[in-house]
Amino acid sequence: MDGITVTLDALYEDCPWELKDTDQSSARPLEENMYQIRQVMAQCYIRSKLVGRLSRLENMGDWGWVFPKGSTPSEKKAYKEACEHPTLSAFKLTFTQAEVLRNWEWLCSRRDLFQGILDTGELLPKVVAVPSGQLFECGYCAYKGGECCL
Repeated sequence: MDGITVTLDALYEDCPWELKDTDQSSARPLEENMYQIRQVMAQCYIRSKLVGRLSRLENMGDWGWVFPKGSTPSEKKAYKEACEHPTLSAFKLTFTQAEVLRNWEWLCSRRDLFQGILDTGELLPKVVAVPSGQLFECGYCAYKGGECCL
């Protein structure tokens, strides 16, 4: 829709259900994964729904099993017993119509920005390319500190 491809992992009670696999800690709040929330909101827009679901398989659990340096054998054993991994978290997300529409408008604006890259062959400045509050590390270049050189 509008030149944006949205794929669903599954439907549950006719609402989108996104399944994610991550090495992030299960202790990390969902709000830190805005890109996942945005994806569910886009799916809701396409399906004309205000409810979506998100499941995260956290491969590393809550990372508590990674012991602090200098832990004794008994402390390490206690960490392992207290911190199972992997863990599975499930969220039911309810949005307002305004949130879903605002998200879709944002996605359309991002589509336009990135279409400009294809049209001109020139990369966006990092401050524009990376959404506010989100991290990006290119696996092929030094985009962490400057412009991507791909």
